[in-house]
Amino acid sequence: MTKTIKTNFVPDRSGQTKQSPLLLTVAAIAVVAIAFGAGWAWSKFTSPLTPPQKGGEMTEQPTNGVVTDEPTLEPTIVDDQNTLTIDWVKVDEQKARSTDYNWNLVVFGDQQLTPEDGIGPKAFGLGTVKGGIYDGYELQMYIAGVPSMGVEYQNFYLLVSPNLSEIIILDNYADRVYSAFTAPVGQLTASEVLGEEGLVRLAANENNQGSIDYRKLILDSGSKITELEQVDLVKDTDGRIYNLIGVWQRTDYPNEASFSEPTTKITLENGQVLNLYNSSDPKIDFANNLFYYIRPDGRTVWYDLELGLGMVNDEASGPQVDLRSLTIGVPQLTWSDGTKNVISYSKGVQGGCGTIAGLNVVDIKTVGELKEGGASAADKIYVPVSFDTEYFQQYFQGWKNTAPEGEVRETLEQFAVAHPFFYFQDSFDRWIQFMNTEILPMGECGKPVIYLYPEKTTDLDVQLYPQGGFTYTEPVYNNGWRVTASPDGTLVNRDDGQIYPYLFWEGRGGMYVSPNRYWVLKQSGVHDFLVSTLAKLGLNTKETADFIEFWEPRMQDASYYKIGFYGTSVMNQLAPLSISETPDTLIRILMDYQSLDAPIKANPPALLSTPERTGFTVVEWGGVLR
Repeated sequence: MTKTIKTNFVPDRSGQTKQSPLLLTVAAIAVVAIAFGAGWAWSKFTSPLTPPQKGGEMTEQPTNGVVTDEPTLEPTIVDDQNTLTIDWVKVDEQKARSTDYNWNLVVFGDQQLTPEDGIGPKAFGLGTVKGGIYDGYELQMYIAGVPSMGVEYQNFYLLVSPNLSEIIILDNYADRVYSAFTAPVGQLTASEVLGEEGLVRLAANENNQGSIDYRKLILDSGSKITELEQVDLVKDTDGRIYNLIGVWQRTDYPNEASFSEPTTKITLENGQVLNLYNSSDPKIDFANNLFYYIRPDGRTVWYDLELGLGMVNDEASGPQVDLRSLTIGVPQLTWSDGTKNVISYSKGVQGGCGTIAGLNVVDIKTVGELKEGGASAADKIYVPVSFDTEYFQQYFQGWKNTAPEGEVRETLEQFAVAHPFFYFQDSFDRWIQFMNTEILPMGECGKPVIYLYPEKTTDLDVQLYPQGGFTYTEPVYNNGWRVTASPDGTLVNRDDGQIYPYLFWEGRGGMYVSPNRYWVLKQSGVHDFLVSTLAKLGLNTKETADFIEFWEPRMQDASYYKIGFYGTSVMNQLAPLSISETPDTLIRILMDYQSLDAPIKANPPALLSTPERTGFTVVEWGGVLR
């Protein structure tokens, strides 16, 4: 059944438009008219769709302005339920090209980006539609690097008419790729990625019909492409089940990644072949030991073998965690003494501020001799015969040092009783290590602090969901913090009546990859760099002083330092934050640094303008302990 949102017209096969009086249902999108400055041009984004230029210079471009006497605007939307057949271009022949000016404006507004920034938009010609109302339209994948401190690329899929007059935005296929994969279940729509401001700009495009560079932009919320549909669960011809982890970038852009000939290939019931990935490539080492295939659009789709251990969500991980692809959870086990497991374990590799690889496959010779330790519904599990080895000493010491107040941890026998590790051999004869999440990893999110600045004194409930759990909080996190917050940032913890300057936590986040954008500084320049950069990122004088007081003493011993930051979007992935009242301004930053004996080439980010702190403001800063 067709669900019509709004249709002003539908394109015919020639790419022209015609009125359609049959589709009348309207879903209003309330927007505020925004005026965009005139006379601004992106000469570096000249598109093959842009009309010829005079004298080698850019012709006058539209301002994407909005007529002031129209209080609301609505983008043109079609929602005919079409399944598009694509004549795909081979992946290695899908070449990058410059992008269309109108669409750049919709995505970026007045943010001027260039390919030289390393994040400028690119479009890849993927193939041509065969048959239907879009017959002959070219399918393009548009990749837009968002100015940020970490990694954030937005992906859109567009259809360009043969006469170049129309661009169809496929609403069903859009997403954001952060440091690792896109969301494992479902896809964002183009409307969600664009957000309210982007939809305003899309609607404003309707007012540019007289422009020499005008190109009709249409949002299609109904059409689908079978090859781009995500399948959450697949089965191979031997009956093994694989859970979808997510979709990554193209193999050649924005970062070229190496894919050697896989040593293990499996065939699914639908005929698709999955490859086992093993590589030391730092761009995608988080995907080691997962299974993948390359889609016709050049992007890799990743799956994880279902182990059958019945891992369930840990309350600390929060509702955002996808239960089918848990890296951290509570395995449904029965230990050898007959007791049921209630402990949360990680099957990933811990490091940085969370999980740096989704599956920890170990060399059993390194671990040492194992013995049967219990069973799951799938098979037996194994535990070390002895923890008195070099391999386990680092974890034993970390466990001792993080004993809760009043608990004495001293012996390896106590360590063994805590079930710190168990091992499972899967159907590919891989030994997978599961680590008790109470065992301190090599790195964690260090002293993130949260400041709350309501406009008036307000009772607030705050919940945080670091996917690897907490190692320390202040005040005590009792399934959340309940505080009375004042405009000056003072917090009264309603559970104990004590006053606090901020909420403090340490713990382990979700999938973590070090920032690929960073500065390299002499040690003598670290202080001034932090003062100026933190101000640009939105911290005030007090917050900056608190940050420097904690982190600068840890950055004294090396000659040089590599310093990168993640911002709000990535922090929302690592440790989702929920507050009983939605803040008007949210600033979250995480510093990752590394000591260097000698300088390396810097790769600094293109920073956005300093955020304006308005209304109820929440600020969080932290760093990665190594």
